[in-house]
Amino acid sequence: MEKKYSSPDKKHLARLIYESEIRFGPAYFRLEINGLIIPGKLFGGKLFWSPNSKYIAAEEWLTTDYSKGPVTRLLLIDLETKKACAFKKIHKGFLKNVEFLCDGIKYIKEYASTGQGTESVVDYANIINWKKVGL
Repeated sequence: MEKKYSSPDKKHLARLIYESEIRFGPAYFRLEINGLIIPGKLFGGKLFWSPNSKYIAAEEWLTTDYSKGPVTRLLLIDLETKKACAFKKIHKGFLKNVEFLCDGIKYIKEYASTGQGTESVVDYANIINWKKVGL
């Protein structure tokens, strides 16, 4: 099973490639962008493109251990600089939605035990922990 996501400008292709699944839970995937797999990381089943195709956002899984998880976080990838920024961990929850704003990013975290979500907004100018990603 794989899922394909073309960027809005059609210049990039991202694929989520099935890896396995959590016992009694959702599947997790490897992420490939433009033919290159991001090494050492696992992802949930949704991707979000920015309207200008500069960024792609994904839910990174930090554990596949049923007893510890879910532990996830938003991973934002800048395709122009080939760098990624990992946001704060979401303990016992998932990334529900991502919205790209003019000057920042808004994302919703949903917690497994309650089904309740919380919203966070981060200005692009405040994102400083960019690291090179293998693209």
